[in-house]
Amino acid sequence: MARSNPSGNAGGNTGAGAASVQRPSVYVDSAGLPQTDERTPARNQDPRNQDPRNQDPRNQDPRNQDLRNLDPRNQDRNQDQIQDRSFDRIPKGTLFQRASDGTVLFAGQPLSAMQQMVRESTGELIPVYGRELFYGVPSTFAPGPTAQVTGDYVIGPGDEILLRLWGAESRNEQLTVDRGGNIYVPQFGSVRVAGLRFSELQQFLESTLRKSFRNFSLSVDLGHLRSISIVVLGDAVRPGTYTVSALSTLVDAVMASGGPSVHGSLRSIELRRDGKTAAIFDFYDLLQRGDRLKDLRLLPGDIIFIPTVGPQVALVGGVERPAIYEIREGETLSAAVALAGGYSAAAAGDGRVSLERVEKGKGRTTTEIAVNDVAMANQPLRNGDLLRVGVLRHEYDNTVTLRGNVAEPGRFGWKPGMRLSDILPEKPALLTPGYWEHRNELGVPILSFQRQSTPAATEAGRVSSQRSTSNSPSPLGIQTADPSERRTTVTIAAPEINWNYAVIERLNPQTLHSELLPFNLGKLVDEHDATQNLPLLPGDVVTIFSQLDVVASREQQTRYIRLEGEFVSSGVYSVQPNETLTDVIRRAGGFTRSAYLYGASFTRESTRIMQQQRLDEYLTSVALELDRASAREQMKAASSEEAGLRSSAVDAQKNQIARLQAVHATGRIVLGLEPSASLPDDLGAVELENGDVLRVPSRPMVVNVVGAVFAQTSLRYSSSWKLRDYLEAAGDLRPGADPKHSFLIRADGSVIGRTSAKRREHASFEKLPIYPGDTIVIPDKPIKISGFRTVLDYSQLFSQFALGAATVSVLASR
Repeated sequence: MARSNPSGNAGGNTGAGAASVQRPSVYVDSAGLPQTDERTPARNQDPRNQDPRNQDPRNQDPRNQDLRNLDPRNQDRNQDQIQDRSFDRIPKGTLFQRASDGTVLFAGQPLSAMQQMVRESTGELIPVYGRELFYGVPSTFAPGPTAQVTGDYVIGPGDEILLRLWGAESRNEQLTVDRGGNIYVPQFGSVRVAGLRFSELQQFLESTLRKSFRNFSLSVDLGHLRSISIVVLGDAVRPGTYTVSALSTLVDAVMASGGPSVHGSLRSIELRRDGKTAAIFDFYDLLQRGDRLKDLRLLPGDIIFIPTVGPQVALVGGVERPAIYEIREGETLSAAVALAGGYSAAAAGDGRVSLERVEKGKGRTTTEIAVNDVAMANQPLRNGDLLRVGVLRHEYDNTVTLRGNVAEPGRFGWKPGMRLSDILPEKPALLTPGYWEHRNELGVPILSFQRQSTPAATEAGRVSSQRSTSNSPSPLGIQTADPSERRTTVTIAAPEINWNYAVIERLNPQTLHSELLPFNLGKLVDEHDATQNLPLLPGDVVTIFSQLDVVASREQQTRYIRLEGEFVSSGVYSVQPNETLTDVIRRAGGFTRSAYLYGASFTRESTRIMQQQRLDEYLTSVALELDRASAREQMKAASSEEAGLRSSAVDAQKNQIARLQAVHATGRIVLGLEPSASLPDDLGAVELENGDVLRVPSRPMVVNVVGAVFAQTSLRYSSSWKLRDYLEAAGDLRPGADPKHSFLIRADGSVIGRTSAKRREHASFEKLPIYPGDTIVIPDKPIKISGFRTVLDYSQLFSQFALGAATVSVLASR
């Protein structure tokens, strides 16, 4: 299909005048597909094609765009462009979008005056009914290349006729109707066929050819169909001259022109032929009932005129299709509601509609209409009327809501005398579906593969059994599991119930204030305490909390701890009320003979989180200090060479900070035991938290020496050796060592620096006693920037020995 916009007034160009400005650079074939004529300039060279209305509508369709780009929160708009911020929100899943200048568009066009008025009155953006039909591919209703030709199709110049004869005469001809309306049949001559209907063509040709031929049969069909030129005028989005398939109808042409503009009518589109009105088409007939009886096939020279839109009314609220509708003169409220699909299921049952009307000289007025009143329901509507159909309130009558940590949250019908025990009859009602899902997973056999956990399945406190693997998941979400790497553990399957506190939320009908009525869930369900079985009223909301929602006291919490290593019965144990670490170890049978209690590692998750937070804060402050110091040093540089050296020193310090940032806190707590400790009582009264882990190794036989020594090594422990003896056995300090910042890491996780040795051990650093599993660290002298506190490069040592944040904190304070 080709089209061109007539110059000047679109409505004044008809006939030859319109044809004279036709630029068929793009045409639509009989299949309704756009084609380019290479003999004419490219379409994008025409300045009119820069008009956004002439761009591919699919590029403007919000359904084909990233919704985040349409979100008003992601737009940087000037306050002068949008005065009322309450209209910033664009309804999702609609054809509304926001232009780059902040203007709200609907179906790629500015809002109509009626849409603007409704938005000002209701704060809502509602569509114009039927406009979305034209916001897509223009060939939506165009006939395809294999579309069947109906019997009323009129043959004309350009049509191709397929003539097949057999019998005494046998031939297969492709005959094109010439401009005179004739076809030339070989060995017969010219036959005029223009003006015949397709249903008449075969009988006509058969009777005509029998004048010269005998004993034959024939069949007639149509091949390539001609194109015709028509004109679309009036309030169309793209008025102009179009070249369309001869099978096209009025609807096809209106679709290709982009449909009516903001000011155009959908209900009175005229088809003008030979100076007369051949048909008036109402798109509402097509949209509401699928009726295309008046959708006539187009003929050459037809004019489609889209008049200005007629009276419009808006319906919002409890109707099936809230929108702006074009109505006929004299149409009533009931007719408008019918156009909107009738009342929705959410419509209020009071049968009242609010009518906003613009009265000339008086502004807007509001009238309440009882739609069950026949006289009022039949009241004619006017242009600009806004109808608000009330919707049901969001409250539930005679309903009690149960929510939170329960098996079946939901709503219950209230009845007189209803109490808490009616909705919480027994303990199993407090076990959530998630609890049973995770428990049931324990019985699923895992052979050579396991399904990758989903994010929802890894919520806090949900795990009953974990199996870890380092293998990567497959594209199907299945990951292979190496049996040697699989680890099974026991943790709390789901957040525990808070038995001491639950609450009823109640709205006071007099003050409309919310009131909270707490009760003891344990006494209600377990002890059947009548004082806790509170009465319920309509509208009450009963909330059952877990210990994840409201943290209970330590004694009320379910706690699991893990004992690993040199225990008689290593494993996972539940902690009873008032039990300490010593009590749990006794239940596990105590330690084995090989246990080295001084080297025990006691870790706690809450401690790990705190350590990591402090480590991150420390490294952040060091990085800021380094930036300030490097800026000062660059200003002091006397030459480019000196500036380069200082920059290299800064880069080295930044690399050290980056390595320190790779160190993760372990959550280890130093127990402060004596090296001779060997009994559970030596641990003291250590209170426990859920997830605590105590690992007791066997007694090691080595002492580690690392850092700036000639031979980093592990040496056999000797009770008579001091720290100096181990340094000498490792070859002593090498050049570049920093003995002033040497330190000792005890097997229990504590750190002793050179400056703190005398205060803590009452001995010089070199004469400190050494115990099995200790580590002596001699750092290198770091690169130092004048005026900047040095960051020591201990990160590699930390990662090798898993010392964690506690060591960093000790070093940072020196």
